[in-house]
Amino acid sequence: MKQAFRLGKISAAAAILLSGLWRFSFISDAATTEPASAPTTTTAPVIPQVHWRDQYLPAAEQANKDNTLLLVVYMEDDSPACQAFENLSLKRASVRCFLASFSAVKVDITTTEGRGLFAKTGTAETPLTQVITPKGKLLDNIPGCIIPASALMERLEYSLDYWSAVGEKAPDAVSRWAAVQARLKLSTRAESVPLIDKLLKMPVRKLPAGVTQARLRLAKGKALMFTKPDDADKNLKKALKLGSGDPSAEGEAMLELAHLSEIKENYKQAHDYCRRYIESFPSGASIGEAYYKKAVLEFQSLDDKSAAGKTLEKFIREYPNDPKVVSARQLLKMIDPAREVSSRQERRLEPGAIPTTTTAPASAPASKDAKK
Repeated sequence: MKQAFRLGKISAAAAILLSGLWRFSFISDAATTEPASAPTTTTAPVIPQVHWRDQYLPAAEQANKDNTLLLVVYMEDDSPACQAFENLSLKRASVRCFLASFSAVKVDITTTEGRGLFAKTGTAETPLTQVITPKGKLLDNIPGCIIPASALMERLEYSLDYWSAVGEKAPDAVSRWAAVQARLKLSTRAESVPLIDKLLKMPVRKLPAGVTQARLRLAKGKALMFTKPDDADKNLKKALKLGSGDPSAEGEAMLELAHLSEIKENYKQAHDYCRRYIESFPSGASIGEAYYKKAVLEFQSLDDKSAAGKTLEKFIREYPNDPKVVSARQLLKMIDPAREVSSRQERRLEPGAIPTTTTAPASAPASKDAKK
């Protein structure tokens, strides 16, 4: 009992000691610990979206003030094409975010102001999309309903690329070349000629890496394709000569000459340029384009369905992974459905597989023993 009592007293004393230490610790902590801060809340970042105006002048003034590109879309409410463009492209969330970098306006061509502005464009088709510099110079003119939304953003990206490269003027050779490459993809491609001419006058050593006289002549030929076809022809033929053996120069010049010949309705010459590309650059980046254009010329312009079918079959067989194969199959089906079926059967077979037939195999003749 005494032993137990002693232990109890020790336990009680320890408890008192621990209690004191705990109180001291609590006071010490209270004196040194900062008061708990209120819980913080995080807000989702605000994603900028396009602000559409309905009047041209305020949008143009804002573009000039902010030094941004002006996007003008001419619309009419009762047009099915305009409604499709609105719903399938302009209202998409990705497009609304993408267009935030433009000063944007929708012009209703049924109003007095809208009719006047639309008449100045010289275009009869709606919807019509235009990209204009802050100073009022036209960069791109795109008639029609642009769908899917990705196609609209891709086209407008070229204008943004041009503007980021030069703004209103090109300060150096690298920016000039970037501006040329972007503007060649716009409706105002001819406006890139002054930039190209400045680059042509520069010493070769000062040109951007990979830019040669052949590529500059090729660019000038593209720029003049629709406005001065004869000058375009001269520049493309210079590119053909200067870029001999180079698929990115000589080969591309061949295909551009094929395109130019087609514009001039010289279909045999266009066909010949496609043939030359296929023979000269079987591993070229544009081999699919060359085959497809050759087949289209044979089918539509030279009225030779048999030749077109053979061209397409050879292309599909030898280049099954080329992006143009999908279009080639569609064209082949249009020309000759029977050939398309045959092509599909070939495509289903794995390497080394044995073709199967849908007809039942002939029965083996019965043996003499079976007859008995």
